[in-house]
Amino acid sequence: MYLLAVLEEHLRGIDLWPSFILRYLFIDHPSPVRTDRLKKVIAFFYGNDVPCVLACRFYNVCNGKASRFVTEQFHEWYCVWHTHRWRRHMAE
Repeated sequence: MYLLAVLEEHLRGIDLWPSFILRYLFIDHPSPVRTDRLKKVIAFFYGNDVPCVLACRFYNVCNGKASRFVTEQFHEWYCVWHTHRWRRHMAE
């Protein structure tokens, strides 16, 4: 899987990721009503310097529920955290 190989250049091997991130990536379905789990995944990628486009694409491939909502959430949170670099990133 080429996308995974590219992502693992930014992160360690997928077998070393936190189990809750893997669960949120592959099992949970994103919902506008409950965004806390999606935000944790976004924070994990952002905190590990994964580019937004790559992180969003990977999430959508893994989750199988690609939607405009997910893409908007990725871009929104990356923008918020990027514009507040002087603050500590405490999404976790």
